Amino acid sequence: MTAWTEHLKEYAAKNNMTYKDAMKDEKSKTLYNKTKPATPPKEKKSPKEKKEPKEKKPPKEKKAPKEKKAPKEKKKPYETPPGKSGGMSHTQQVKKHKAPPVVDLDEEEN
Repeated sequence: MTAWTEHLKEYAAKNNMTYKDAMKDEKSKTLYNKTKPATPPKEKKSPKEKKEPKEKKPPKEKKAPKEKKAPKEKKKPYETPPGKSGGMSHTQQVKKHKAPPVVDLDEEEN
C-alpha cells in the first residue's frame, strides 16, 4: 500500500470517520503534506557520448530513363451492333413492367 492510503486509514481510525470521509477531509490532506517523507530530487542524466559519424555510402548510379508508353485509347461507350435493337436491360424491363393486381379467388364478390 502507498503512504497516502496508510495515512488515510490511520487518520480515519483516529478521527472516528470512514475512509471515504477521510479522503474528502481537508485536514487529512494538509496533515499528510506536512508529514510525508520528502522525495529526493531526480538526478540529471549525464550527456551521452557523441558517436562517430558513419561513413557515407557512394551515390548510386543513375538508371537510364524509361521509354514512355503510348497513351491508351479511350474506351468508347457501348454501341449496339447493326441489325440489333437497342433493347432494355433486365432491370429496366422489371422497373417498367407493372404486375396486374392480385385477385383473391376465395373472396366472394358482393
